[in-house]
Amino acid sequence: MGVVVQGGDDHGRALDDGADFIRDLNAGGETRPGVRYTVIVSTTDVLVTPTSTSFLSGPDVHNIVIQDEHPYAVIGHIQLAYDPISLGYVSAALSG
Repeated sequence: MGVVVQGGDDHGRALDDGADFIRDLNAGGETRPGVRYTVIVSTTDVLVTPTSTSFLSGPDVHNIVIQDEHPYAVIGHIQLAYDPISLGYVSAALSG
């Protein structure tokens, strides 16, 4: 199963699992050595489901589920960009 891009210069170009673009994108793994990664997800995000599809694996990866520490937080996909709880996690990640 693939994705069909329907806008821009890519009208109708199929991005199936065997496409050169997808193969090149996935070459070499998800992460690079020496880079710290933080993934912040919300279980109340109804756009990205299941939320576990956002997680990375590898060294220096920190996957965060907001509701693990804030079980009553209702933070949707767009709100992840400006909610004080998610911004706290971003600030902590950038601080090191």
